[in-house]
Amino acid sequence: MNVSKILIISLSGQDETKNDSLKSLMATYLYRKMVDDYAKEGVNFRDHLYIPETDPRTNEYFHEREDHNHVLKRITNCMRNGDVPDVDVRAFVEALHDPNTGLTYTALTGQHKQSVPDCERVFSRGLVEFMERNGHTSTARFVHLVHNWHKASDGRGLTEETRKQYNLEMLDYLLEDWMPWYESNRDYSTMDVNRYAIFQLVMFCLKRNVILFFLSLL
Repeated sequence: MNVSKILIISLSGQDETKNDSLKSLMATYLYRKMVDDYAKEGVNFRDHLYIPETDPRTNEYFHEREDHNHVLKRITNCMRNGDVPDVDVRAFVEALHDPNTGLTYTALTGQHKQSVPDCERVFSRGLVEFMERNGHTSTARFVHLVHNWHKASDGRGLTEETRKQYNLEMLDYLLEDWMPWYESNRDYSTMDVNRYAIFQLVMFCLKRNVILFFLSLL
């Protein structure tokens, strides 16, 4: 295969240089080799994005997870900036005029960046119904997914099975972008590490000789 003939389109839509292409190929190779190396040690990152840690004293498994409220704030900020594909920020502006949504100008514009209640207003059930009623299908889906994911982490009265379902729905949403073939082949070693966010994560992990596939989902 002649690497110089490979054309890789970046997220910004610009053709990448030969050097960029080589870096992309190397990142893919290093990522898959790391997965294979861990598999030889009995750590299966092909089928699992996260492997629980083991307490060296008790030999018991424990699950480290990100603060879900912090993740919620970052998701909300990405939405406000228009960084979420297929999500129309203008639909949220429309929702400001419907009092049934519970959305406020302060919440939408992020004047209180550390406010979790403001983030919850952006992803409320009222917002889901508004988006569905007004034909904002993809935006409605995103709001609904985040709403349910947050409930799975912080809501009361949900069964363990329901929490699992909401988390897996969010994971599938991410995989649609990261590896669109996930329904037929859910081998995480085939993930496209050249997506910007994943590439940054892989580079971070490579520098520390560790895999940190942690999505705060499972």
